[in-house]
Amino acid sequence: MGRNASAIQEIKARLNLVDIARRYVDLKRNGPRWVAPCPFHQETKPSFSINEEEGFFYCFGCQASGDLFDFYGQINGLDFRETLEQLAEEAGVTLDRGPQRQAPPARRCPSGGSF
Repeated sequence: MGRNASAIQEIKARLNLVDIARRYVDLKRNGPRWVAPCPFHQETKPSFSINEEEGFFYCFGCQASGDLFDFYGQINGLDFRETLEQLAEEAGVTLDRGPQRQAPPARRCPSGGSF
């Protein structure tokens, strides 16, 4: 995560967990929080809660919890790298891909042939 720590913070600043979660669940305002039936288990009561100000979610039924990255990755079945790439694209944030690896040059035998 080191190379992209600033990109992660930028994505969190540009994207709102409530806006992302609304794509998957029907959120209702309940005081300072947003609530809905949990999208991660079979639920009819609003056990899923989002604290918009702090940017995290929690389900009182299945104990699913986390931030924007956890929610998006879990609901879409993505690993962290895939989640980071998709949210970066949506937020318009460029990721640091690090140095590109190149194949090492072919080694030659002392007699002039290849190993």
